Amino acid sequence: MKLQKIAFRKHFLFGSIDIDLINLNGKPLDTVVFAGNNGCGKTTLLVEILELITGTKDKEIGSFAILNMQSLVDKNLLQPFSNDLAIEPNFVLNESGNAASLLKKRITKIPEDERPKVIYLPAEISFDKLTVKEKAFDYKYSFKNVIDKKHINEIPTYISSIIKDAVFKNEDLPAKTSIKKVCAEINQIFEDLEIDARLTGLAEEGEKLPVFANSAGASFDINGLSSGEKQLFARALTLRMVRANNSIILVDEPEISLHPRWQQKILRVYERIGKNNQVIIATHSPHILSACGKESGFLLARENGQVKVYNHQQLNSVYGKPVSVVLMDFMGLKSLRTPEVEQQFEELRQMVRDKKTDSEPFKRKMAALIDVVGEIDEDMILLKMELARFASEKGGQNA
Repeated sequence: MKLQKIAFRKHFLFGSIDIDLINLNGKPLDTVVFAGNNGCGKTTLLVEILELITGTKDKEIGSFAILNMQSLVDKNLLQPFSNDLAIEPNFVLNESGNAASLLKKRITKIPEDERPKVIYLPAEISFDKLTVKEKAFDYKYSFKNVIDKKHINEIPTYISSIIKDAVFKNEDLPAKTSIKKVCAEINQIFEDLEIDARLTGLAEEGEKLPVFANSAGASFDINGLSSGEKQLFARALTLRMVRANNSIILVDEPEISLHPRWQQKILRVYERIGKNNQVIIATHSPHILSACGKESGFLLARENGQVKVYNHQQLNSVYGKPVSVVLMDFMGLKSLRTPEVEQQFEELRQMVRDKKTDSEPFKRKMAALIDVVGEIDEDMILLKMELARFASEKGGQNA
């Protein structure tokens, strides 16, 4: 199940627009990245998608979404309600919620592990110290899944349960072999990030918390992970915990608490989880936008009070572009510098243009800026080259 199109009609923020999430071959994108500045509606867009698909939005003004179910049809998972009804790969959902109810009924015969769902990971998910509950983790299917503190707190119990299940189901194998297999499957999700923490099993004594080890040989439980590591493991593993297959995964600001090096690779983490999922991300991060595929990047920009959505054909591709280019050409940043420092540079450039380079104010401002950015700063070198050119012209005029 993948979102192929979302359309708004007289929406308070988006007005009346159609957003096609398809590639050049007309097929739904596997990954979609919506980027933009604060206040441009990225989170609102994810919530609208969630509510339209799940039928939880009040009937209003005719917005709709089109789901592509072709993959389920191809696998004979989506059946008609009666013999005289054809199976249509596209499913139109409107704000009345009636179509969403029909969709939910239509997928009830699909095995739970394959049953499609919509999963929303909000930007901020706070959680306490993680513990393992005495009762084993019990998965219950839900079409709509909003990941919250409750889900995160289930992670240690979930890991403990799948490790114990693997041991019991493979009695002919040594327990350590079964444990290593489960740990390897989980660690593979984070392979691209090169995190210095690998799941190794469960604590041997006391509370059976998941245990990790680093390259130095140190061992620690899940609460010993850094805040960024804990967010990564918890958010990603909740998707595995709710069995994300054939599903639409909505992720709001996955860059929170992540080093830029991880931001460059976080897309691969979400793409690696489950089978036949569509990952739709809202982000401020130029690293994430630059890492998305050629056709997957969309830019949201507020113009005259309403939000416009631009695709790769209108913007050219952001894939592989340097972060500086993404920030300035695609995300509207005026300068990569602190505004105060950029203002100082501009004042000096203007003084050069006004031929005031011999003045005491210019010399004082120049010395102060060199003290801040150094002699070999790129813009400082360019400014000095301009000064040298100006001095050469002045010398030629005096000769």
